[in-house]
Amino acid sequence: MIYDVRLTAAEIVLAVQGLKRTVARRELQAAQRASDPESVELLNKSAAEARALEDKLSDVLHQRLTQRFVDRRAALLVRRLRDEGE
Repeated sequence: MIYDVRLTAAEIVLAVQGLKRTVARRELQAAQRASDPESVELLNKSAAEARALEDKLSDVLHQRLTQRFVDRRAALLVRRLRDEGE
């Protein structure tokens, strides 16, 4: 699966941190209303959404880091070939 990789690693980290704060806040709210079945359902739904978003962010970060490595490696190989040809 390919995602848009315009996010920087720092932006992804900030997004994950914000996501974790949101989940923690929702968990606290759900715990305060633990006797309410709708709150438990909301907590489960929120946790699933958070996991899905974190998976997507992780995929984007992995793809971006992999591409950066490939680009640097390719540049190094081209440089070596050019230097050997001279």
